[in-house]
Amino acid sequence: MWGSKYYTHHLKRQQVRAIRAMVNLECLGLTPTKVWADRANPLLLRDLVLIAHTYQLGLQGFNVDSVGDDDTHPFLSRHVPVITIHSVTQKTWPILHSRKDNLSAINFNDYYDTYRLTAAYLAYLDATLPQ
Repeated sequence: MWGSKYYTHHLKRQQVRAIRAMVNLECLGLTPTKVWADRANPLLLRDLVLIAHTYQLGLQGFNVDSVGDDDTHPFLSRHVPVITIHSVTQKTWPILHSRKDNLSAINFNDYYDTYRLTAAYLAYLDATLPQ
């Protein structure tokens, strides 16, 4: 979060207004795709659900409010619409920053599904979010 905090702190007000959304990809591939629904901008969340449904890709809401934070926080503080796509659960949380935090923890089918969803979602946002 240090980089995001530094970056947003140094943005001028006009630059912040030009940011249409901050899509954060966090800890992918541990499980099927999750979204931090409580923190997500409602319109960004609606669009992610739409894309997941359209492409028949799994998506679950899994909030991590009480256990952690992520790079969206500094953007949210500057009133930028945010959303975090992740794969963390209570079961996988202990993997983070441990000896098990390596490629063997990744389920590549889940990772690929998240990639497909994210690619379609970003293309959709790029085409539909107001400039």
